[in-house]
Amino acid sequence: MLAALTAGYFLGGFIADRTVSAAVLGMIVGVASVYLLALPSFADAILRFVLDTIYNVRLGSLYAALAIMFVLVMLLGINRRFVPIPAFASLSLPAGVRML
Repeated sequence: MLAALTAGYFLGGFIADRTVSAAVLGMIVGVASVYLLALPSFADAILRFVLDTIYNVRLGSLYAALAIMFVLVMLLGINRRFVPIPAFASLSLPAGVRML
């Protein structure tokens, strides 16, 4: 999952440097939502393929989780890099809470 976040941060930084628009951010969130909505329809096929291909339980579960969640975690990583932190600088936070 860290590889998916890394890819998302990299791709998000690339996209944010080229196009800063709410429409692009909305499209990314929309694609992630559609992927999550469609996930139950193809997750069984992916899990069945991993079960038939990889016989090691530990490695198979790692590959299955990676195959199912990589795209979603990557798209959410894009959002993190796409929304600039200074946009939230004007928020008043409770004492002891810091913005990353």
